[in-house]
Amino acid sequence: MNFDPPLTASKFIPTMGMVYGNTMVGAALGMESVLSLVDARRDTVEAMLCFGASRWEALRPIVVEAARTAMIPSITAVSITGLISIPGMMSGQILGGADVMDAARYQQVIMFMIAASVALGVVSASVTVAFAVVDSKPMLRTEKISTKGMVGFSGSKSQNGTRTPGLRSERSMVRMKSWRAVANTVE
Repeated sequence: MNFDPPLTASKFIPTMGMVYGNTMVGAALGMESVLSLVDARRDTVEAMLCFGASRWEALRPIVVEAARTAMIPSITAVSITGLISIPGMMSGQILGGADVMDAARYQQVIMFMIAASVALGVVSASVTVAFAVVDSKPMLRTEKISTKGMVGFSGSKSQNGTRTPGLRSERSMVRMKSWRAVANTVE
């Protein structure tokens, strides 16, 4: 890619913007998947922990499945680039007068950088969230994945005392659960 100097702002900032933007999406999908899978498989995780499994042994299948789910958009984007779609950056370079082969090489490098950074982000975020919901004792901490008392949970109380969801969607509530679990690890 022959950058001279290698950290030129006109090349570095857009490249890192694409990498970080895609990594954030992958990490959010990974965290969301881990929390929903832990919630769905709560009984299995608790049984494994009761029978002496370590945190990693109990959570490994969940982290693997969450990583697979979160990596699907990146893998799909890498597999169709150039065959089905021509990304905006590559087409912009071609329209700007750059050589087609240079634009294609640049796009391939960027796509592989994005895929690698998304993989690292997904794995690190998924493991962090998984270890946040199962502490070092090891014990499943269900209060870290609850929606009670969270900012943004609007709605009204019904006559039986339960809350009905307000303007927030279920998907945004799951995202907020993800951020709450990560915030609890910092405390």
